[in-house]
Amino acid sequence: MKQIASVLDLRLENRSGHFVPDALAIGRALNFAGAKNRTVTDTKCRMSPDTKHWLRILPPPAEHNSKTYGWCFQLIISSREIRRLTLFISQQLYILSRDSDHVVVHLDWISTPQLIAIALGITLFKIANFFRYSDAGSIQCMLWLHAHAPGDITPTAHAVIKFLEAFRVTTRISVYTKPLSAIYSARFPGRVFEIPNPLNETINRKIIEQNLGSLRRPCESQKVVCLLAGQVFPDKHYEILEAHVRDNNVPHAGVKIVLQAPQELGLKSNGDLEISNMPTGHLQEEEYVDRYLGSDVVLMPYSTAKYAYTVSGVFVDAVSLGCMPIVPLKTVMARELETFGLSQLAINWDNFSWDLVASMARNIVIKNRLNQMSLAYRERHCLPSVAAALARIIHYGESAANGVCA
Repeated sequence: MKQIASVLDLRLENRSGHFVPDALAIGRALNFAGAKNRTVTDTKCRMSPDTKHWLRILPPPAEHNSKTYGWCFQLIISSREIRRLTLFISQQLYILSRDSDHVVVHLDWISTPQLIAIALGITLFKIANFFRYSDAGSIQCMLWLHAHAPGDITPTAHAVIKFLEAFRVTTRISVYTKPLSAIYSARFPGRVFEIPNPLNETINRKIIEQNLGSLRRPCESQKVVCLLAGQVFPDKHYEILEAHVRDNNVPHAGVKIVLQAPQELGLKSNGDLEISNMPTGHLQEEEYVDRYLGSDVVLMPYSTAKYAYTVSGVFVDAVSLGCMPIVPLKTVMARELETFGLSQLAINWDNFSWDLVASMARNIVIKNRLNQMSLAYRERHCLPSVAAALARIIHYGESAANGVCA
């Protein structure tokens, strides 16, 4: 019996801390939705027990350059590599089509050169099947792109999508936030889906198996543990906190602040401000999740320009685990907090102080509202919810206009 869909999931290693957990979570959600999934990544993608089944055949990505976004990942640098990837895509679609009458190519980080090769591969597959089978029309193709930022789909990429439409290849676009959904819906009406950021397997398991449904109480001790989560990137603006540590801006409310910070920042303890240096580099999921569970607050002085349209995986994980996020104004995270009556957690970081952090961590009203948000996030971002959203994307009978899933 044929499945609803088979998905060829192309994943580029972009050096994000959430790259592997998110890719694995999407794969599990696709399987949960009844689809067959095959993940392909680049030759330098790190190996882990959970990713041994991934095919590592794509050329590795080059450094990201926002000024040339779309062409900056020089994944395909010669016509020979274009031909190789084109044939690979066509062959993989043929293999997947043996078990399914729907074949989908999912591209998470959009590279225009790679997209061209994918389009050629899909076209070659359709032409070959037209001559190979009398019922070739029953095998449907789809291109599913995931956009992380407003400029991800360039004019050239748009032209590639138009080319595929001429060959009756369905195209759908998924996004994580409402602002991105509004932008892309204006350009691609009826084909844009808002889907939940997936929680990693460890968070899903701890919520279900270890009774994380028992919500956290406000911090009642004279110690508040703060966390700088994830890898250190320029867009996180951790230098703001470096200044508050270095310039003797210590708490004065009789509360001890413990700041868990990546050791590469080189922060030093200062009076009632204790620095707990954390090893840098890739973390196992258990260790990553335990850092949130052992913290009261996660500090996120992130770039307003970047996160006006994009939500951070750190934010979703923190809220789901009941760790209080403090974020910048005018970001997606700020608007999410406002929805749950937590606008005071979105601040102007020029006015940041450790006493402000301590007062929020010990505020019963704030903590109770965060607990309600945490429950809502666990339901929205859990495996069944993500699987339901993806099923609506890859199901050909469902209108995308009716499929926007929040």
